[in-house]
Parts: sequence; structure tokens; C-alpha cells
Amino acid sequence: MKTSRVFHAGLSTAAVALVLQGCAASGSPNWDSQFGNATRQITAQQLIDPRAPQRNGDTQPKADGRTAREAHDRYVETYTAPPPQINMILVAPGGGR
Repeated sequence: MKTSRVFHAGLSTAAVALVLQGCAASGSPNWDSQFGNATRQITAQQLIDPRAPQRNGDTQPKADGRTAREAHDRYVETYTAPPPQINMILVAPGGGR
């Protein structure tokens, strides 16, 4: 009796494993071949002209060292001296019922 239960448990475990293996093997090759297509398609749709940086690369003026340093200094100043806080009073409409 005990041997029969062990045999049936082993048989059912093997059957479940075979069924799960068959399900997993059927869809994976199709998914793997199309992996990342949605991301590439959305990126392409968001770009009006993907070759614009190559065509228009020389039209932008180059920044010299002085301009870049001053821009960086102004950027750092925003963190060292934050703007003053504004005290606000919130008034809720609708009465106090």
C-alpha cells in the first residue's frame, strides 16, 4: 500500500513536469526572436528625424572655456544659496460644515 502511494506520487510529479516543460518550450523561441522590438519601435516613433544630429552638428556654436566655467559657477550657486522660502496661507473654500 505504501509503495503504491509513493509510485503514484512519483508518477504524478513526472506527469506535471512533462506538461510544464511542453508549455514552456512552445512559446519561448517566438518571444526571444521579437525581444526588444516594442522598445525599438516606440523609440523610432518618437524621433522625427533620427539623422538630424549628424547633419546639423556643425551649426551650433562651440562653447569656449570661459563660457562653460561661468555656466558651471552659476549652476553651483543655485545649490549653495537656495532661494528664500515663501510663507503661504492656505484658505479652504466651502465653509466649515
